[in-house]
Amino acid sequence: MIKTTLMAAATAAALSGCAANSVCEDYQNMLAVETRVQNRWQDLIENKHQSVYTYFVGSYKAMVSEQDYLKTVNPRIQWKSVDITRTRCSQDTCDVHVTAKYHMPPQFGLPQGVDASSMIVEKWLRKDGEWWFIPPLKK
Repeated sequence: MIKTTLMAAATAAALSGCAANSVCEDYQNMLAVETRVQNRWQDLIENKHQSVYTYFVGSYKAMVSEQDYLKTVNPRIQWKSVDITRTRCSQDTCDVHVTAKYHMPPQFGLPQGVDASSMIVEKWLRKDGEWWFIPPLKK
């Protein structure tokens, strides 16, 4: 929550002197999508999976109901934090690279559980002025 508030304040400050040009627009898009990424991950960390569902792109929600999505959530993973390491945008799409830290509780052969991190590339789409998460395709 604090990170989100600080990011919003930094965004407002950065954009206050922004002229209407493509560099400024790209920067605005990057900040807007990164704010959405941070908010979505904060909901994951806080186990607010119904809220996480609201970030999905409309085409995903048309195919996967909220109840079906909730069945896919692994309750054993305890998300701890996320850091955005790189954001690359092109018009209405962005690839956002994040490093997510998590804890897996004790299980087979891991009596203490394990702390780990994963590098993830998320895809986001801007539609109707808002950024939406595109989940990866299952193989």
